[in-house]
Amino acid sequence: MNDKKDGKTKIVLFMGNVREGEYEWFYKNNIKLGIILDKNNAKKVGDLSRFELIEHFDFKNDIGDLFDIIATIEENYTIVCLLNMREFYVKPTAMVAEKYGFQGISIKAAENSLSKNRMRTLFKKNMGDSAIVHHALISNAMDLEAFINKVGLPIVVKPSNLYGSMFVDLVRDKGEAASCYFQTINKINEYHKRAPISVNEIPLQAEEFLQGSVHSIDCLVDKEGHVYTTPIVDVFTARDMGIDDFHHYARVTPSLLSGPDQEAAKKIAMDGVIALDIKSSLAHVEFVLTPSGPKLLEIGARVGGNRAHMLNKAYGIDLVPAYAKMLQGANYQQELKPKRQSAFAFLTPYSTQEGVFEQFNQLERVLRLPTYFGHRAAIQSGDRVGLAKNGHIYFLTIELLASKVNSILLDIKRIHEINDLFTIIRDKS
Repeated sequence: MNDKKDGKTKIVLFMGNVREGEYEWFYKNNIKLGIILDKNNAKKVGDLSRFELIEHFDFKNDIGDLFDIIATIEENYTIVCLLNMREFYVKPTAMVAEKYGFQGISIKAAENSLSKNRMRTLFKKNMGDSAIVHHALISNAMDLEAFINKVGLPIVVKPSNLYGSMFVDLVRDKGEAASCYFQTINKINEYHKRAPISVNEIPLQAEEFLQGSVHSIDCLVDKEGHVYTTPIVDVFTARDMGIDDFHHYARVTPSLLSGPDQEAAKKIAMDGVIALDIKSSLAHVEFVLTPSGPKLLEIGARVGGNRAHMLNKAYGIDLVPAYAKMLQGANYQQELKPKRQSAFAFLTPYSTQEGVFEQFNQLERVLRLPTYFGHRAAIQSGDRVGLAKNGHIYFLTIELLASKVNSILLDIKRIHEINDLFTIIRDKS
């Protein structure tokens, strides 16, 4: 594109955070980039050495301060579009877009995607009970016990406004309900003291536990509300790997789902995005394929974690550039078109022990695997680690690439069988 407008340099501006696989296309096409980098979320960030502009902002601060930064940037640059990749920045990005007239998701749709309770209320209203899990907003321990009486056991307890399976737990016995409620509330309270975004309320959500396999679809939604789906990603959860947690251990594409199941999943994903009134945005749709068909879990108004990278390596799809072009009113069909067919996996092994990270042990075994493509670690000796249900996020990513998905699946099994991948100094009981 012409990199000047009214004498100012044009930039594509990322909000909050950007990771590898989300910006390289712009470098190759000589498109200048900027970012307002969150001071609280700078660990897992890509190489910003070629960014034209880097501003820093504490996204826990007042939105007016963010508006001031945008105004200052516009004195010297022409912002052609705002790109958001993370859950934390969905609403701030929507608010900036509305104030300064950028194409983007509406504030209302952003809020629809950020509240699991509001989200599922809209799913039920627009799609009916058959498309969703039974759920309820939980304000106290008695609410939780009442929900158990209604739907039976086991049930899942989770925050209404967090991500990455943090603080998600399973209640198997009614006698555990009250203690689960109070323990979860206390954990979330502690987390929000150090979280990148301030939250005024800490609601919990209870939902029925669905038997089935977990999958996701990432979508691009234009300003008219047309939904374009990308290939399905199969998700291996911790529970699939025999771990008592809900974190996503591995994401794999292409999907092993049958053709009819994939078509049913794409339809429910599109219907869910429309139900939330998401437009001019990316959307990450998670669903469970049950014996009675796909059921929606949730939809985020952003790209799924590392999905842009996965889709590019497996299919040659350039999802984030398509998003940027869509926001500027340009044609983006070429970027969405699959150009190859490979298999790709993205693994995030967690520590099953609560404690302090000391070191990696047998990482060289992973590097020698036939499908090994790359890995990244975002941790230092002395950092605390543990499962997602205790508020931890992943610190190691492993990428696998092959021509056939069966080769990928075999190496996932090999990685899972490495029991001492890292040394953890366990907390004393």
